[in-house]
Amino acid sequence: MDETQGTQEAQGTQQTQGTQQAQGTQQTQQTQQTPDTVFQNSQQTALGQNAQTQGQNGQNQGQDGQTQGQQQAPETYDFTKAVTDVYGEGGELDAETTKQFTEQLKQLNATQEQANTIAKFGLEYAKSVGQATMQAVHQAYEKQISDWGEQSKKELGVDFEKKVAQATVTRGYLDKLIPNFTEMLNQTGAGNHIAMIKALAALSEFIKEDSGTGTGTGASMNNSIYDNTDFSKY
Repeated sequence: MDETQGTQEAQGTQQTQGTQQAQGTQQTQQTQQTPDTVFQNSQQTALGQNAQTQGQNGQNQGQDGQTQGQQQAPETYDFTKAVTDVYGEGGELDAETTKQFTEQLKQLNATQEQANTIAKFGLEYAKSVGQATMQAVHQAYEKQISDWGEQSKKELGVDFEKKVAQATVTRGYLDKLIPNFTEMLNQTGAGNHIAMIKALAALSEFIKEDSGTGTGTGASMNNSIYDNTDFSKY
């Protein structure tokens, strides 16, 4: 009887100890949870979001930015300000150039303000290139006229002044029939060309001499095709 009671008491004691040990272990495990575990079980902060969440947020922000950019681009662009800044009041941009500008700017998703800046730069560049080209053409043109004069002087030699005087007679006659004929000779430079000088000199033989005008070498060089040209320089 005593032995049976001792066994039961021992089992009770063992069960009680096991229960207490289990409870103690559970409490210890709860106490030993890492900060990360506790944080994961808590609400995440803005900087504590995981990579996937951050990636999704970044993607959403990118989409939002793209949407905003698309919303900023107008349906059509007005280049009036850019044209006026470069060419002044009354300047116009032709339809084809406007179309090309618009197509390129829409690909860039440019705003109206950006479009004006880009268009102004393009127009200023085109203007500078055009001016440089025109200047080069003008310089080449002036050189060509000067070369014609040198060629005429060289080919006619001692007869140069005589032929010019004869050609001047014809020029004066034609000037009466054809207004601005002399102006044309000067503007085009044809008055320096050997072919024009010879042709007008030959025609002078068929033109009646006006009072005070002769066809000989004594004719004044001030009546030459180029009234303002000093042929003594040739």
